[in-house]
Amino acid sequence: MRRVFSGALAGALALTAAVLTAPAAGAATNGPIHFGQGYTINPDGTGLTGPNPNRSLYSDYLAFSPDGSRTLYRGQNDAGDETKLMLDNPAFTAPTELLNSTEAGKSFLSKARWSPDGEQIAFRAADESGSRQIGLIAPDGSGLSWLVDEPRIDVGSVSWLPDSSGVVYTATETSTEPSRLCQVRVADSAKSCVPLPDEGANGENFYDNAEVSPDGESVLLSLNTQQVEGQNTVYDVVKVSIDGTGFVNLSQNEADQSTSFAWSPDGSTIAFSRYQGLWTIGADGTGKVRISENSADNIAWQPAAA
Repeated sequence: MRRVFSGALAGALALTAAVLTAPAAGAATNGPIHFGQGYTINPDGTGLTGPNPNRSLYSDYLAFSPDGSRTLYRGQNDAGDETKLMLDNPAFTAPTELLNSTEAGKSFLSKARWSPDGEQIAFRAADESGSRQIGLIAPDGSGLSWLVDEPRIDVGSVSWLPDSSGVVYTATETSTEPSRLCQVRVADSAKSCVPLPDEGANGENFYDNAEVSPDGESVLLSLNTQQVEGQNTVYDVVKVSIDGTGFVNLSQNEADQSTSFAWSPDGSTIAFSRYQGLWTIGADGTGKVRISENSADNIAWQPAAA
């Protein structure tokens, strides 16, 4: 098992600087947005299809391979069953199990993401001791290894740097201490973390669901921004720079929750959920538009076929 330990401050700063200048992957073309239980829609709001009967109720954390030809998601046969990482086609007609929690020796598996070069899949896991891990596995099921093992990794946070050199995630020591945005390098497990802004409701910061932009310069996160007694906690889609600065609240919900979102493959637009449906907004925070009134959890934006 790979173990990750904090290095000296100089080493951490050097790692951060190296990551910030990492070359970005080539620009992709935007295909349809997938959401809910097998709905798809074009980015302009046309061409709504679904639901797809091949999508199980117990499947979530949908993602796509870099070329858009394959899907990746977490599945269960039934509530309470072992969790699995599944590969499939975009129509969900040929599911193949990549890894299950029993085989991995974990109590559950959760969010997984394909590396931009297509070579590896990073995923979240946890064991019965309460420790949480980020694992790596090849799309053919070989090379299972553990990149990060620490108790406070947030459940939905795993995303890749655009050059596939490292994985980004959030970790929270306690609800009243600053959340951290962390990067771990695949080659040698070197780790660097920066604090995230203290912008959560009532002095508590629950950042999660990190999604790195295609150019590697920004990160989308969910954050509890409002808490009113007797009402639901408001979660917003927020954006920070890769170094944790430059906080922007993109969704600015009044009494709603946004915990599912995705970058467009070309990085120009963000799709996100609200109770009232599926919305898109420019990466600069302008042009917010509702494109569907259907329930919009489990969002993934498919790259168009070359």
